[in-house]
Amino acid sequence: TSRLTNNNNNLHLSDMDPHGHAAPHAAPAAAHGAPVDPSKQGLSSGQKVAIGVGAAAVVGVAAVGAAAVGALALGGGLYAYKNSREEKEQMLSPVRLHIRVVSGHDLVAKDSGGTSDPYVVINVGYVTVKTEIKKKTLNPSWNESFDIGVHEAQLDQNVNIRVFDKDLLSDDSLGEATIPISSLSRAAFQDHNVVLTKTKSGSLTISFQVVH
Repeated sequence: TSRLTNNNNNLHLSDMDPHGHAAPHAAPAAAHGAPVDPSKQGLSSGQKVAIGVGAAAVVGVAAVGAAAVGALALGGGLYAYKNSREEKEQMLSPVRLHIRVVSGHDLVAKDSGGTSDPYVVINVGYVTVKTEIKKKTLNPSWNESFDIGVHEAQLDQNVNIRVFDKDLLSDDSLGEATIPISSLSRAAFQDHNVVLTKTKSGSLTISFQVVH
């Protein structure tokens, strides 16, 4: 069949289906095969650019926020790892500090019933130890022993002692004290009457011995 053209209707014979009806024309494809974004139909070029820049900015801010959170998490992890490593190294030192927390006397009452729930925290260098909590008493008895490694370079430092009253939300201070390691006995356990400061009253009986 020849390709006749109806100039009046601009209908080509090749455009008809086998039954003589006009075949529907496909929608024109986007230039160079790029997909058409329905959300941007009818927008000017400037509006489309603005939308693209805005989306990129949101993605950029999210990426920066994620990077900041990651950096904080990494920093905290490194700090904890460093402390843990240094604590383990100190505990392996051949120089030992033996501590026996015996008792407390005339501690300050922090609870409404006129008592406290005291415990003792002792720190030397990177190592911290803690006694059990004694319920509702101002004259607790612990009799707990601890063995802490001490580096040679730490022998001129202090033993830091703090006493707290255990509470549900935040623990109250019952006083604190420091004792120079250089003043502690090398020969045998020696009892110390440790008077607490930054409190109205209170003292501890603690025995120490430094062993090389």
